[in-house]
Amino acid sequence: MEPLDPREKRSYSSSSDEIPPPKKKKRKSYSDRQILEKQQEMLTAQTVACENKAMLYSRMMLFFDKAIKLVDTVMKKPPEPLGHSDAYPVLEGDPNLAESVMNP
Repeated sequence: MEPLDPREKRSYSSSSDEIPPPKKKKRKSYSDRQILEKQQEMLTAQTVACENKAMLYSRMMLFFDKAIKLVDTVMKKPPEPLGHSDAYPVLEGDPNLAESVMNP
């Protein structure tokens, strides 16, 4: 038999002993130090996200507190006292109308 050239393509039949073995995928292996560094990065990112979220919530609460105080101030504000001349609204129309009704 002739030695097979590795560059030649083989033709496989359907028999089980001629099927090539499946190729194994190489898994990327991490050292313990790399794993700890990745975990530390993830923890740092989570910590920063939690701090940002807490700061956002505190700012929102301050804003809502100020808004509620403003609304309370406006709602509890006493009505402005009317001056003597402003006690009655000015009616437009005939100024002699009231006299004609009062004196028939």
